[in-house]
Formats: sequence, C-alpha cells, structure tokens
Amino acid sequence: MILLLLACASQDVSQPAPSSQPPAEINDDLSLEDEGNEVEEEGGSITGNRPPIINKLQFTKKGLTVTDQVEVLVDAVDPEGKPLRYDYAWQIAGQKYPSETRERLRKAEFKKGDEIEVVVTASDGELSTDKGIKTTVLNAPPEWDSKNPKTMKTILDRLKNNNLTMKAFDPDGDKLVYRLEGQPSGMTISSTGSLSYTGSKEEPGGQYKVKIIAEDIDKAAIHIELPIPIAPGSSSKK
Repeated sequence: MILLLLACASQDVSQPAPSSQPPAEINDDLSLEDEGNEVEEEGGSITGNRPPIINKLQFTKKGLTVTDQVEVLVDAVDPEGKPLRYDYAWQIAGQKYPSETRERLRKAEFKKGDEIEVVVTASDGELSTDKGIKTTVLNAPPEWDSKNPKTMKTILDRLKNNNLTMKAFDPDGDKLVYRLEGQPSGMTISSTGSLSYTGSKEEPGGQYKVKIIAEDIDKAAIHIELPIPIAPGSSSKK
C-alpha cells in the first residue's frame, strides 16, 4: 500500500511546459540627453543658444556733414533674452580707427566726400552677429561769423561810413563768393564780404531789402536780408 501511494505521487510531479513565446530582450542601450544640447520639443521647435538678431542699424542723422556728430543706433535682440554686448569697428575713407570703439565717433576727423563705415557686432557672450552700414560726408553750407555786427543800427551806421563787413566761413574750407540782391545803385560787396555804397544823384530813394549772400563752390548759400532806407540822391560819407 505504501509503495503504491509513492508511485502515484511520483506520477503527479511534472516539469513546467516550455513557453511558446521567446523571452523578452532587455535593451541596455539607453542614453540621456546631455545638458546644453538642443532638444526637440512638441511642435518641432528647437531650444538652445541662438545668435543675436540685429533688426536695425542706422545713423542717427541723415545727410551727414563735417559739422555733425556721427553716431549710430542699433536695435538688436537675443532669442534667449540674454544681455548683449556691442562692439563697433569704424573706417573713414578706407582707414581703420581701432581707438573708436563706441557708438559715436569721438576723435576721428573726416572731411567732405569721405566714406564712413561702421560694423557693429552684437554678442551674447557665446555667439555673435555682425552688421555694417556706410555713408558719405556731404557738403556743409557756409555759416556767418559770430563777430559780425548784430543790431540793425550798428549795421546801418557802418554802412554809411563804408565800414561794414558781413563775413562768413565754410566748414569744409571751401572758398566763398559774396554777392548782393535787391541793392540800390552804387552798393557793392567785395570778395571778403565788405560792403560799400557810393550812392547816386539819380537815386530815387526808398526802402530797400538788400540780400547779402555767401555761397560755396557747391552752390550752398546763406543770406542775410537787410531793410535799408535810402534817401533820394543819397550818397555815403567820404
């Protein structure tokens, strides 16, 4: 009886049947994105450092002359919102000025006809963007000398005594030509701006509006208009 029970028990013990599915493979080839690398986000956009964008670069004044302050205005942004540093490289008539590193020219001299060029570099500390512009220095019109007489009484008194000079100067150093318009007969002006009036017995008299004009070689001109009363048959003191 005991042997029979043992035989039955041995028949009930069995090995598990082999599985029909292959064992799952373990993928140990896993990697993580490095910090600072570009990562693709939802929608396909890319994050990471990008170079600054210079939207606008222009001179603050159009039609520059030797009398103007040369300065540029920069409008730039960083896509990541980082603060930007600007570097300026200036050239005048093809000559570089390494000491001029700001947005305006401080010491460099230029003249009419010179080409002024500036290249601006916007940097976020890692990446940078360059942009350049050029302009040509234009002719500057003449200007009246600050030592000229200011009041009408002084002007008329000096004119009566043939001692009136209305002098001008040209910022570009050009030679000036003086001329009159609307003057009475016998009134002239010299090449240095000195007026004289000899008068005439035939002078009808009246209120003249005399234009004193100073003109440079490029035909840029300035003028002063003087209301001058002239008596009939008037003449200047001799």
